[in-house]
Amino acid sequence: GFFKTIEKFGLVRRFSLFSFGCIFVFTIVFEFAFSSYLRYQLEENDRKYVGDFVVKQIREDLPSAIFTDLKSETKREDIGKIIQDALIFGEIFRVKVYDTEGTIIWSDESRLIGMDFPDNHLLKKALEGKVVSKIEKPKRTEHIYERGKYTEVAEVYVPIYSIDNKNLLGVVEIYKYPLVYLRN
Repeated sequence: GFFKTIEKFGLVRRFSLFSFGCIFVFTIVFEFAFSSYLRYQLEENDRKYVGDFVVKQIREDLPSAIFTDLKSETKREDIGKIIQDALIFGEIFRVKVYDTEGTIIWSDESRLIGMDFPDNHLLKKALEGKVVSKIEKPKRTEHIYERGKYTEVAEVYVPIYSIDNKNLLGVVEIYKYPLVYLRN
């Protein structure tokens, strides 16, 4: 077998094969560890900076009644324009606004309005008050309009509270191109 063939090699050849094998395994393990660490750092960065940015933009540019006004079809278009102007730029390509029940009450993709995705565990965490981010292939049920267009998406879910920070008003979800970060 394999080991009998190796025994026929001289000491230098055996050492070379062993060294090559160790370097190969180390490279694979290091690449996996480094890519996992980089992904974790990108998600942490999104959780912190994008979360703060979304809260700041929503509070500065929109009235506190945004979540109730978005349920009104007559006001939805005007508020949607403000949301688009405030949040969709650069690497951000999709915004969804959820009410406290997890139903989409506004999105730049209007076909999503009125939908809910009960299996969305990231949204559930955001509805509990946590800023959540994830970089992944668009394969979950909520990615119906991203599948086939994007190889990976970075999602950030940001809970939005009333000015006094007592009442959860809803959640804003941002979709970004993660490759912008990977190039930098």
